[in-house]
Amino acid sequence: MRLGRQLKLLEQTYGAQTFYIAVVGTTLKGHRSMGAVKRESPETAVLVGQAALREICRSGSGAELLLRTYRRAFREAAQQGIYDFEASVLLTQAEFQSEAQEAGEDFIDAWLEGSTAGPPSEQDTRLGVYPVVRKRRK
Repeated sequence: MRLGRQLKLLEQTYGAQTFYIAVVGTTLKGHRSMGAVKRESPETAVLVGQAALREICRSGSGAELLLRTYRRAFREAAQQGIYDFEASVLLTQAEFQSEAQEAGEDFIDAWLEGSTAGPPSEQDTRLGVYPVVRKRRK
């Protein structure tokens, strides 16, 4: 609710278009805080997955660009001894490689597709019809 109020204040103060984005996700179904944000700020667009990445990056290559950013951050953390990047990559790669072979594609593409792909109308509240949940009575 607090985030929804902040977004509403931004809309009112600056005439801004506001967005609430979750990069990972294939549909808005089950989005845990969408209802609270939309109750407080009904004009805020809520987006997930590929729709979110298209909006953030203004590109169809948003997922790949963001993945490179994450990879750089993980490598920096590994250099500082905070995160074992190489071990995590090997474990993750083995799992996704298996899934990709089944799908007949590159494992990174399979991972991005599985984590972000979905029908645009189910990833962007501006395109679909999502009821605003009423505030709970105490």
